[in-house]
Amino acid sequence: MESKERSCQKGKINARGVAEYQREIDAVLNILNPRTSLATMRPAKFNLLLPYIQSNSKPGQETANLVTQSNRVRRIRAIFIFAYKNGYVDRPFCFGSEFVQPSRNEIAKERNDNPTPETYTKEEIHLLLKYARQPLKTMILMAINAGLGNHDFATLKWSHINFHENGETAWLNYPRHKTGNAREAPLWKETVAALKDWRTRRPTPTGDTDRDLVFITRYGNAWGNPDSPMNLNPVGKALDKVFARILKDDPNSTIHHTKRGFYALRHTFRTEAGGVIDEEAVNFIMGHVDNRMAARYIARYHPERLQRVVDFVHDWLFTEVKQSNA
Repeated sequence: MESKERSCQKGKINARGVAEYQREIDAVLNILNPRTSLATMRPAKFNLLLPYIQSNSKPGQETANLVTQSNRVRRIRAIFIFAYKNGYVDRPFCFGSEFVQPSRNEIAKERNDNPTPETYTKEEIHLLLKYARQPLKTMILMAINAGLGNHDFATLKWSHINFHENGETAWLNYPRHKTGNAREAPLWKETVAALKDWRTRRPTPTGDTDRDLVFITRYGNAWGNPDSPMNLNPVGKALDKVFARILKDDPNSTIHHTKRGFYALRHTFRTEAGGVIDEEAVNFIMGHVDNRMAARYIARYHPERLQRVVDFVHDWLFTEVKQSNA
């Protein structure tokens, strides 16, 4: 764990990742005798970990999905491979034919056999905006405008937003906290208006380090900590309250799904932005890494390309809705 903590300090892994490795170590020690010699680890002993790999704590599901199982196997195998590479044993471990990660085809088949909504319709987004209060309303707009995720709002600063002289538009320049990748996006006039409205209501931060943060809780603190080993999700909890208000007015509403929360707005942005057929620009707005050789020669992205992407999503979200209300 000291190695992972050093990697965390270097920015190679975040605190939640360290916590996940610690959880796997705790599970291995809980299932196997802590005094078990590494030299005695054979496939039969690794197979004793399979019930844990497949276990699921979420209600309504007997086993964990294959992505979760794959991540658990990957981390546990990495722990034992680390032991070999650092001289704790003199031979590589034989994990056997069962203690393996599910294949991509198996994961894809599971997803196809159990389809779940990962995006919102435009009508659902407008419903969320109708019931959301500040600052969640602004967060929702920034998520569908620029593909921001839950934890982005914990570190977003006013200095990341360049408000234009016309007072109606702005430009977001906000590297992803998770990866450090560059990320820029033009902001819609609706998003800018919501930001300005929130600024008039924003509580006073309790600490000097939070003074430039865009989003502050009613208690004067940041909206979460993306580096915390605890998987806290204050934005998601705020959205749950919106779901509750919607369901109170309409008990038959299907907007709330256990597998579709705030992050689904980022999925929605990516899905709809794909209609522009400019994958490079979309990836840049989202802060995704493009490992293709050609991408290494791109020094910057023309603003017109980024504007075209966000305008396309804006038209999808607003144009038809305005026409249907006419």
